[in-house]
Amino acid sequence: MNRDFLLNIIFDAIKNINEERESEDQIPIHEDIVLMGADALIDSITLVTLIVDVETEVSLKTGIDIYLTNDDAISQDVSPFISPKNLVNYMIKIIESKND
Repeated sequence: MNRDFLLNIIFDAIKNINEERESEDQIPIHEDIVLMGADALIDSITLVTLIVDVETEVSLKTGIDIYLTNDDAISQDVSPFISPKNLVNYMIKIIESKND
C-alpha cells in the first residue's frame, strides 16, 4: 500500500475536522503534528473522530477493512496515534499483515 496515499487519507480527515473549527484552532497539515498526549492539538473525542474517518476512508477507497484501535495498537512501544507519521506506519503494518 502506498504510504503517500494513506497519508493523504489522514490529511483529508484532518481537513474535515478543520472545517468544523475556528480559523485560529486549525490543525496544521503535516505528518509530525502531535495528535495525542500532553502537547496534542486535538482532544480525545476529535482523535476518535479522526480514527473513525480514516478507517472508513481506507475501506471505501481500498476495499480493505482496518481497525486501528485494537490490542496491538495499545501494546505498541510508541503509540500509533501520536502523529500522522506514526499512524500511517501502523496502517501499513496492518494492511501488510492482511496481505500475508
